[in-house]
Amino acid sequence: MNIAIVEDLQEDRQHLEALLRNYAAINGLDMEFQHFISAEELLRNYRPMRYSIIFMDIYLGGMTGIEAAEEIRKTDNDVVLIFATTSRAHIADAMHAFATSYIMKPCDMKELFRTLDFVLRRKTETEVRRLAFVSEKREHSLKLSEILAMESDGNYLTIVGTGGIYRVRMTMAAAQSSLDDRFLLILKGIIVNLDYVADIVDGQCVMADGHRYPINVKKHREIRQIWQNYIFNKTRNESSSGGVQVW
Repeated sequence: MNIAIVEDLQEDRQHLEALLRNYAAINGLDMEFQHFISAEELLRNYRPMRYSIIFMDIYLGGMTGIEAAEEIRKTDNDVVLIFATTSRAHIADAMHAFATSYIMKPCDMKELFRTLDFVLRRKTETEVRRLAFVSEKREHSLKLSEILAMESDGNYLTIVGTGGIYRVRMTMAAAQSSLDDRFLLILKGIIVNLDYVADIVDGQCVMADGHRYPINVKKHREIRQIWQNYIFNKTRNESSSGGVQVW
């Protein structure tokens, strides 16, 4: 993970890097750092994908951090921008530049760690959660992203995964306790992963693999709205265009 720190005060640069190194050590992360004393120095050879995260002061010697962020966003919509500064006066400007967070200096370890947890959890949390079960006397552990749908039959579940179909002795209630908000109950005994829903039409949930599941007809509109809202929020998160966190 390549981190850029744009800060004209040496003491603040060193303090921030020390906190980041501590976070990296605790979480087993590999971080490399590049320091810049001005926005102009950062932008001189800037290109998209060069940095994972940019920490930037707003009050710099020449171009401000806000002006630099606006230049960066002309070519790079993906890099995580985090402002670390001494005033709350530019929060609205930071939002306009699609900053992820706005931290007050001197940076506090707890606040910085919360910000990094937010950034990294948004990218990794959904992939570390799993559903463990036994099917045909074999143990399996699927990432939630590998599960397309579940259908109950008494005390058994049919789990449709990206790598196969599994019949499991497990109740729907037990399975639901391990799932997250990407999974939606569309009919009693049927849960689908909204990431794999292609359409909801004519009383059916059409999956990306072509399979169709019946839905609760009385809740057709509600189910379709939930699916559409989920896709909308997912798109917003993936484009890193959420609001600014202010600690």
